[in-house]
Amino acid sequence: MPRRAKIHKRLTDDLWPWKFIDCREFPSDINCTITIMADSVDELVAAAAQHAVTVHHHEDTAELRDGLKRLIREGVPPERLGG
Repeated sequence: MPRRAKIHKRLTDDLWPWKFIDCREFPSDINCTITIMADSVDELVAAAAQHAVTVHHHEDTAELRDGLKRLIREGVPPERLGG
């Protein structure tokens, strides 16, 4: 791993508590490639709900937001999935 990548990984893994939801993990008819990141759960869920409603035509409900909370991961999303 190049030095710059090691520094970035250490900073992001150890010092920055990123939370993210990666649409690439879920099949969709449009093959969505959006990843939404934030440092707070509330901000992330609000942005992800807006994306789900606008792009995927879901209704903004408490159930949707609860489901989005269960999809949250911590760290930095992978550059590519499955590899």
